Amino acid sequence: MRRWVWTLGAGIAFLAGCVDSTKPLVDPQKAKPDKQLLGLWRHVAEDGRISFYHIGQAGDQWPDGVFRVVGVSHHEGQLDPAAEMLLFVSQVGEKTYLNIAELKPGLVEKIKEKGWETVEGYFIWRYQIDAGRLTIWPMDNDAKRQAIETGKLKGEISTGRFRTAKFTDTAENLVRFLSEAGDSLLSKDPVRLERVPLSGR
Repeated sequence: MRRWVWTLGAGIAFLAGCVDSTKPLVDPQKAKPDKQLLGLWRHVAEDGRISFYHIGQAGDQWPDGVFRVVGVSHHEGQLDPAAEMLLFVSQVGEKTYLNIAELKPGLVEKIKEKGWETVEGYFIWRYQIDAGRLTIWPMDNDAKRQAIETGKLKGEISTGRFRTAKFTDTAENLVRFLSEAGDSLLSKDPVRLERVPLSGR
């Protein structure tokens, strides 16, 4: 996930590998599918790295709203290892958000046996789809840290160089804060991906 996040977030003020929350915004069992996300998306970074993200239904064993994502990146003739995620969407007011969990080895079995509580954390990004373009606003680490330090949300702040912030509050409190704070938690530099048309032969 670190490589995928770094590629998608090139030039954005957030840190690769630092999940936003230990809880998703919505119960994945109740998440409604946004089928506009299905298909193939391309992101071209400023350094020339090209990344492709395949988004599809996760399968019959998963709730309808859970999608699987496979991302691959190309740069200077090299192909990075593929990254896999589980994704489901939620709505806060008029805005839609992605809840993304890294699909680590063994996670599928853990979820099936013990439930979604076994997921260690989620990236929570606002998104919008318009005219074949997927725009994503990741959360801003400084804004997360400020929300935790001022007591608006419960969370953890690392003691490392970058002092990465992670929310540990309930989904209800996080949704409430997002509805009140608007886009103040989000990066001011969104990432834009373009849909790649798929056609059968």
